[in-house]
Amino acid sequence: MFDRITREQQSMFSITVTGPGQQPERYTFDQTEVSIGRVAGNDIVLKQSNISKRHSRLVLKNGDFILIDLKSTNGTLVNGRKITAPQVVTSSDRFSIGDFALQLELDVAADLIPPEPSSAEVPPSAPSGIERLEPRARGERSDGPGLFPMDAVPRDGGGAARRTAPPAPPGPPPGGAGRSSARSRTERTGAVPPAPEPRRKPTGELESLESSGLRAAPSSLRGPSEVSRATDGLSYLVPDGDDLLVACVREVIRLWLDTNEPELPPLRPLRSETVRDFGTRALRHFESHDGSVPDGIDRDRLIELVGLEAIGMGPLELYLSAPDVSEIHVNGWDGILVRRSGRLEKAAMQFASSRSWRAVADRIRELGQLVEPGGGTLRLQGGGRIDLVLPPIAVSEPVLSIQQPPMVVPDLDELVAEGVLTSALAAFFRSALKTGASMILSSRNLPDAATLLEALIAEELPNQRFIVVQEVTRLRENQRHVVRLEQQTGIWPSAVSRGLGLQPTLLAVDPISESTMGDWLMGSASRTASSLLTIPARTPAEALSRIEILAFEGQFRDGHAVRQQLAAMIDLVVFLARDREGRLMVTEVAEVTGAGPQGLHAAPVLSVSRDGDALSHRATGHVPRFVAQAREAGLEVPIDLANN
Repeated sequence: MFDRITREQQSMFSITVTGPGQQPERYTFDQTEVSIGRVAGNDIVLKQSNISKRHSRLVLKNGDFILIDLKSTNGTLVNGRKITAPQVVTSSDRFSIGDFALQLELDVAADLIPPEPSSAEVPPSAPSGIERLEPRARGERSDGPGLFPMDAVPRDGGGAARRTAPPAPPGPPPGGAGRSSARSRTERTGAVPPAPEPRRKPTGELESLESSGLRAAPSSLRGPSEVSRATDGLSYLVPDGDDLLVACVREVIRLWLDTNEPELPPLRPLRSETVRDFGTRALRHFESHDGSVPDGIDRDRLIELVGLEAIGMGPLELYLSAPDVSEIHVNGWDGILVRRSGRLEKAAMQFASSRSWRAVADRIRELGQLVEPGGGTLRLQGGGRIDLVLPPIAVSEPVLSIQQPPMVVPDLDELVAEGVLTSALAAFFRSALKTGASMILSSRNLPDAATLLEALIAEELPNQRFIVVQEVTRLRENQRHVVRLEQQTGIWPSAVSRGLGLQPTLLAVDPISESTMGDWLMGSASRTASSLLTIPARTPAEALSRIEILAFEGQFRDGHAVRQQLAAMIDLVVFLARDREGRLMVTEVAEVTGAGPQGLHAAPVLSVSRDGDALSHRATGHVPRFVAQAREAGLEVPIDLANN
């Protein structure tokens, strides 16, 4: 028999389990995933105290059987050695869980597999009748709705995974025992049902909150904006200021996970009726264990929030839908930070417990089909990215960062209306674009620099073609002059090289990094395309210094030649910052004037200050080179740069 299963072959296989002093038992499956553990709900239940509730998984992926230990207490052994990472197993391997020995078999009994017809008997379009998880290319996105780019295993309304059972044999199996579930496996006769979990009374957190005088927040405090997503019938508004509702969600989820296994993987796309169904079940479970919902709590809202954490991504769902959140960072179950309107702050909604956060991390890993130890990087459908770090690299709990593009991307005129820059400065930037000036856009927070970059490339110039290479893609409609590429690690040639090969009039790289600097420097040296680069820094001088460092970390060793090339390719450095009230503004513009032994030289062109809501700029008297070129071309540069 073959250990690799091709697309044309049946995916039926068996696992033989031999326990201490027991006869071997054979479990037959026709599915792509098998769960093994101590409690009911697993495909193979091994009742022994040294086996974890959810101990291991066997996954059929791309023709390989991959055995994964689910952070069990005593581990999973393959051929006598404990595995520390997902491992491919074959029918010649023996793996052990507790005192049980398991053997993978592909030679399923003939009466369970009907003979395969010849290729001449089956039309090419005939369906196989077997549900399979199709492999997806790295970075490919699904066409359906949902937050993550992988399709989930179909599930029924009760949350159990639907499995395709193999054809039943002609008669009942020996002993008269029949199948009692959709899972295709041999049931134990006379098996003792699992002991009921002890009833856990809710903690006093809700009582202490009520006694402190906290009540449910008014509806006006329950979300950052009216434009939050609610297209699927669910309210994704963040319960800011509603401490009692947040505490109630935490208590319901904690009790639910104490007596139920987390749902893996989640349903994608999340459907409102399924979320509410799980939320209702969890709330009834809470109330049946002596829990009570305080007066003033919106039960419908409570059910939605509980359901999102029970089968979805919990608080991450809310902040991924918030229009003013650009970054989400999870340091632990109660350590969610969000960057809202440019400011990093602790999120109002946290996970209910460490177990809840670990379950969400497992769902993300399942959706991304991450089999490598330590996590990985995933792409969101809207252009964002997720970086997930798992144990053992993450010492205590999983760690996660999400970058997502803004839902609303302003143009230059809208930035003027928002007080980011003056109308004269906007005209200054338009003239720089039209004359082909290259600019570095820098800020402490990279999304702030990307905001100005998006406004600049939104300027549709005659006979121009812009190529934009980004790590977090900010998709905009009606930009026929803009071609967007996504920078991904491990792919050669890089997106920057491919973008330059498309012969653009302007190349934007957001952000410029060690992996893209060499390709940009070499490619731009042989072309006339102008550039827009973003880089994080605290001052314009630091931005130039970081550009030099990135260039020298590549294959370039002649420092003088590199500096001269950078000085010739970069015209302006634009710096953005936020004031004490968090309002974004362009604060400085400088011109790169040359290079010396100590680095690049830059001359300040103008500075910007804010007085109340009014912006004003102050010119230094230095006139950039592109201004003369603009005026020769008949373009107006309205800023009086000679005025001190």
